Amino acid sequence: MARAHCLLGTISTLAGQKIEDNTTDGLSLERLYALKGTDGRTWGQVVDGQKLGVGIGRAGSGATHEIGFPVLQYRGSLEEVIPIETEDATREAYRKANITTRWKTYPGEHLTADQLAKDDTVKWLGDRFEGKPEFGNCLLP
Repeated sequence: MARAHCLLGTISTLAGQKIEDNTTDGLSLERLYALKGTDGRTWGQVVDGQKLGVGIGRAGSGATHEIGFPVLQYRGSLEEVIPIETEDATREAYRKANITTRWKTYPGEHLTADQLAKDDTVKWLGDRFEGKPEFGNCLLP
């Protein structure tokens, strides 16, 4: 169904629906993650292998992935595509690495949260390009 729509059409058509409403066999996210790809790995293993926040550190820290800029991270309160545990672990990894991070939750799910976040995201990026400081809201203990 999403193939036939542009972004706005996709958002208006699919917003608020469950993943299983849009798979041929009515598969939940858990069942999709259990499916094996052509290389024998499950889709869950593929997703888990793309861990954000692994090997990160501030610029000059010697970490595998040095981050010398602030990070903006957000989610929808009804997010179904990216598990909340994944997003929480990523935010915690950035916090532990002392990387300035701004976190915000929007109402809705994956597509509607993106739509709701766009103005804040554009403003946040504009502020960075103007040299305005970002102090983040993910504090160290």
